[in-house]
Amino acid sequence: MKANRQYWLFSLILLGFLLLSAHFYTYQDAVTKGFSDVVPYVKMATAPDFISFHALSNDFPIHHLERWPVHLFVGTIINITGLDFWMAYRLCVLACLLLAIFLVGQLQCSAAAKKAFLVLVLLSPYTFRQYLAVPAMISDCLFYTAVIGFAVGMYKRNLVMLAGFAVLACLARQTGIILVPILLVYCLIYRVELKKSLLMIGLVVLTFLLVKELSQILFMPKSTNYVFMHTLGIFVWLMNEPHWLEWIDFIGRYGLMLITILPMMILLRPGQVVHWWYVIFFLIVGAQPLLAGPLVTGSNIDRLAIYGLPFLGLLFLGEAITSKQLRVFTVLVMLVSFQPQFSLLQFVDGSRYYFVALAVFVGLISLTLWRSNRISNQIKNRYSHR
Repeated sequence: MKANRQYWLFSLILLGFLLLSAHFYTYQDAVTKGFSDVVPYVKMATAPDFISFHALSNDFPIHHLERWPVHLFVGTIINITGLDFWMAYRLCVLACLLLAIFLVGQLQCSAAAKKAFLVLVLLSPYTFRQYLAVPAMISDCLFYTAVIGFAVGMYKRNLVMLAGFAVLACLARQTGIILVPILLVYCLIYRVELKKSLLMIGLVVLTFLLVKELSQILFMPKSTNYVFMHTLGIFVWLMNEPHWLEWIDFIGRYGLMLITILPMMILLRPGQVVHWWYVIFFLIVGAQPLLAGPLVTGSNIDRLAIYGLPFLGLLFLGEAITSKQLRVFTVLVMLVSFQPQFSLLQFVDGSRYYFVALAVFVGLISLTLWRSNRISNQIKNRYSHR
């Protein structure tokens, strides 16, 4: 009971930090700042009738409209409560935040490891900060929350959670289908019964296909090659006299995202057994936006490639994390969480440069501490064998 109280108090402190240091956009701010995806999302949620809803395919691409289940749900909340649409979206993001905290609270591991996992998934500069700032990105928020639930279910070996959150991910975004190969590998590694494996995978695939089929009926979209472009767009870019500055920006953003997760290195004990499949799961989720390339993914590479972050958090859940390690890790992640567009750093001139400097600084400290721990461990082992 005491450990649970400590976890909930800790989670409230993190939530308070996140909200107090957040920068909130209005709908008009979001559109002006280039978050054009919110326009079709809001149109779906606020469509006055089916004819208006159906006609949206004349103006917006189908890969945005296929996320209709989430926005239709928000629209229902708006109609029932009479809330302003932007406020309704923001409350849904807060609900996802609380759900994420609750899900992490279900982990059966040490209190320190549980808190570290929460810090990692909650304070990433590319996840909940953006969803709070631009809450109409609720489909992204719900997808990320579903991945957290999926990862928790994976650690608990709870097949109901695995299937349920994979289905929820497919309802939130088409990207949910990426969880199928991850689910397949998981079933093979942990020798899940064939019948149960096929049932889970079949349920996820069925949900994905059902949403796509209903989208065709609801919107009657024009023909599009978006599936090809979103999976192999990088090759189209390569064949069309690419501008290499686009590639540098693309890979640079991806590299910066990787730097922001380096603090977790200090929680990995030198010489420990690493479950590499969790790293592979992270890379599988991040492969789609990479393969889509600069033309399709563009500057969104960092926020799209981070969706698999909860899988990396599973690496240290079995570790004996000390209070000192947890404090250092929390401070480092808090520092690097100040994304320049979605935090109070927004009001500082040259905020992007400060963010890059912070990320590099935190990355170097993390690697130095990890290296120091490794050397210390080697010295201890050497003397213990004498």
